[in-house]
Amino acid sequence: MTVDSCPPDERHRVQLAEAADIDGVAAALVGAFDGYAWTSWTVPPRDHTRRLHGLFHVTVSEIGLPHGNVWISRCPLTDEIVGAAVALQSDREVPVDVWQRVAAVEEDLMAERLTAAREAEVTCQKLRPAGPHVVLATLGVRRDHQRRGIATALLREVVRAADSWGVPTHLQTSSATNLTLYQQSGFSTSGEVQIPGGGPIVWGMARPPSC
Repeated sequence: MTVDSCPPDERHRVQLAEAADIDGVAAALVGAFDGYAWTSWTVPPRDHTRRLHGLFHVTVSEIGLPHGNVWISRCPLTDEIVGAAVALQSDREVPVDVWQRVAAVEEDLMAERLTAAREAEVTCQKLRPAGPHVVLATLGVRRDHQRRGIATALLREVVRAADSWGVPTHLQTSSATNLTLYQQSGFSTSGEVQIPGGGPIVWGMARPPSC
């Protein structure tokens, strides 16, 4: 299915994901992030697609669905999941055993890039705001469905939820081209860091809650 197969008058529908959607969400995010600066830096190139799928799968199954919100967008013709957004509330505690399971999967899949990935996470800590907020953990649209307003529609649900809770929304991106997308949705750049050792630049962005 290519983007041209979807009639321009058909709208991709956005809805909350369910457990049965986990594999589809992971596949869509792989289609969005293969070649992305952050994942290219933190995930080994060998067997890269399988590793990405495993990382997205564990994020959605262990953290996103049980402890946050996962929105998905489906193609109007095939019903395939072509985009997804995962958001978490900073003050909602995730049990320690969950993080341990996730860490074990990351250790296996990131392999020789694990140390670099964890150092990158430490570097990015200075971008994270204090106080309660919504974290946009990931947002991606499959490449063959990009430039159809899907990312904006998914982002709209995330900020709508944050507005309903009266808290700001925070995200990080290592794509300079994504800055405009987020700025158009009310985000402003709150900081940036250079990942040491030749890693990407990461921008922190924040959006205050709408009154």
